[in-house]
Amino acid sequence: MAQFKIYVAEVTQLGPVGVLITSAFTNAGGYPRAESFLLIPDQKTIISQKLRFDVTSFKDSPVELTEGFMLEEASQQGKIDLGLYLQERQDADGYSPPPNSPNVLEDNINLLVHVWVRRTCPHLVEVYKRTECEQLKDAMSPILKLPIMEREKL
Repeated sequence: MAQFKIYVAEVTQLGPVGVLITSAFTNAGGYPRAESFLLIPDQKTIISQKLRFDVTSFKDSPVELTEGFMLEEASQQGKIDLGLYLQERQDADGYSPPPNSPNVLEDNINLLVHVWVRRTCPHLVEVYKRTECEQLKDAMSPILKLPIMEREKL
């Protein structure tokens, strides 16, 4: 059965958080697939990867090719992407990444609700369009229908 996980991806010590969304599923042909979507707040691009094998098992291996294995690979890829993003940002403009970077902590679907209504990750729509994981789409669909929170200084 398809799986997905949501993570907080710390890109600054203060301010909006990034989001890492990973999914793993088996396609109609029985082949394992995984996805990794790294959403950086206030950026227009999503760093995303699709992971796949053209085999259905690892023959003669102590490791099984499961959705759990694929989900872990997607998580690791997202962490690599975050580390590379932080390094590029540091090299380009002297940005100092948060201590212990890259810091990625597992969260839950509520994180997507918060970043959507706050409008800190408006590109959740792009994740919804790009993902091939139906369970992720099903979970995201009602979130994308929520209104955006209005804010004003007092």
